[in-house]
Amino acid sequence: MYSDAFIVMPSDKKDNGLRGNLVYANVDPAVTNSIGNGWRIGTCVTPNYPYSLKVFEPADQFKGDFARNYFYMATCYENQIASWQTIDPNGNTILDGTSDKVFEQWYLEMLYSWHLADPVSTKEIDRNNAIYVVQGNRNPYIDHPEYVQMIWGGALSTAEYPTLSNAMVFPNPSTDGTLTITCETPLEEINLTSVNGQILQKITRPVFQNNTYHLGNLGQGFYFLQLKGARESVVKKVVLN
Repeated sequence: MYSDAFIVMPSDKKDNGLRGNLVYANVDPAVTNSIGNGWRIGTCVTPNYPYSLKVFEPADQFKGDFARNYFYMATCYENQIASWQTIDPNGNTILDGTSDKVFEQWYLEMLYSWHLADPVSTKEIDRNNAIYVVQGNRNPYIDHPEYVQMIWGGALSTAEYPTLSNAMVFPNPSTDGTLTITCETPLEEINLTSVNGQILQKITRPVFQNNTYHLGNLGQGFYFLQLKGARESVVKKVVLN
């Protein structure tokens, strides 16, 4: 694993030396740092962590990068990562000793929130492509950020992290040519597609009222309704009689 380019992260030598082996987590926002790119060192304030822990919080623009790297490690080294919990105290702090969930609940929730708050950047995509040329594999969570929720979503608090999988489309079947869509996650796009893949309606950045959107003037038939958010998408089968 030490030769895997995905976990060899370029960093400022001085900043990296100050971090040492501190766990990545959230620090009290009141803590400031006059050097570096916005990172902080201080007592952990990540929700649900029950003990006092000194941690290193990276700058906001890199939090998603770290999260997707951690999810990559959990996936790529699934057959080994369960044993890493006991290597040192820091490992025991964030790992739960399993090969599926992998992370302690508090840490999984934090990584997921970082992943959402800092979407995949062009720099991250370029690095993914460059590593693929040399190493021959990719970080799937950069190519498909929605995989994070698909794989670890079941272990998350759905009340705190609403997802498109909870979106509702009704009535279904519809008898009056209309559909109502409700979801807590803002939508970037709505696509109504025929069974042969033809896009019949495409609505970019739909305007929701009270988390609800009405889709009308639809003809009879069997359709696929794709709902796309900023970081995930879901497809619903709908019938109009």
